[in-house]
Amino acid sequence: MRRTTFLFSRFNILKRKPVVLFVVIACAVVCVVSVSAWRLSKAKDSSIANPQTQTSTEITSPPLQTRERLSAERITVKPSGIEPSEITRTSEAFLLIVDNKSGIENISFRLERVNTQAGTNETTGNSIVTVRNDIRVGNGRNKWHDKLNLQPGEYVLTATDRPEWSCRITVTQ
Repeated sequence: MRRTTFLFSRFNILKRKPVVLFVVIACAVVCVVSVSAWRLSKAKDSSIANPQTQTSTEITSPPLQTRERLSAERITVKPSGIEPSEITRTSEAFLLIVDNKSGIENISFRLERVNTQAGTNETTGNSIVTVRNDIRVGNGRNKWHDKLNLQPGEYVLTATDRPEWSCRITVTQ
């Protein structure tokens, strides 16, 4: 017992407890920072050596400076149908937003061009050409949006399962 007391008294460890604690904490922080920096450099090296590990958004997304400002057209789906029922706009590119507030989990839409100059449809007297057939709102997402650049003409956005839910889009020159 005497020997232990001699060691503690000789080095004054008990008297310098705050200093020892500070040194231990500083060493732990240096170790954590070093390991984090090593892992980060390792991850950068592997993504440079193997570009397929990069996500597609890193490769395809344009820089923020080159994004163009688009006007937007919002179509809201309600339990009573689609609002507005008609949209008229110019032929410049725009953002089409479909907002589902109907309470229905999944709704699919198709965007069709109504061509009155081509061959005719027996029921309407118009030819219909599908422009987009993959517009889906649901599965936890209540909005769909996409950039469209439509040529002048008449278009109809229709709910696939509810043909009475439609919006006529007129694109002018």
